[in-house]
Amino acid sequence: MKQLTLYRQIFTDESTIGILSISDGEKSWFLCYTLEDCMREVEGEEVKKWKIAGRTAIPSGYYRVLKTMSSRFGRCTLHIMDVPGYAGIRIHSGNVAANTEGCILPGMTYSKDEVHGSREALTKLESLLFPYLDEHEPVFIAIINGGR
Repeated sequence: MKQLTLYRQIFTDESTIGILSISDGEKSWFLCYTLEDCMREVEGEEVKKWKIAGRTAIPSGYYRVLKTMSSRFGRCTLHIMDVPGYAGIRIHSGNVAANTEGCILPGMTYSKDEVHGSREALTKLESLLFPYLDEHEPVFIAIINGGR
């Protein structure tokens, strides 16, 4: 089993920057930075009470990740499953919050409200995870809201 951990660290009115790491059960290592929409989650409240469609990061939690065909991207992508109040949440390339629509954008570096080197980071992530997913090995992501 592969365990991804997204630790959200920087919160602005426009976006959320995080660090994505991976663990194989014995060791953990840094993969990339992430960019998401603004984090509006109110712990203990239903998603529909705080979500702004297309402009809100998904709730913190523990989710299964699958490799599925995306009609939007025309290829298989990493799909984060069973996110309350959301559908079609994927990890895909992009640079700014306007590119996310609730999804997670990987990047090699970051600056205020942006990630850079997104395609490179996505290639790194997919080349690491797709072989496990092709063999039906489980992959999960834990999304943790850091100090806010």
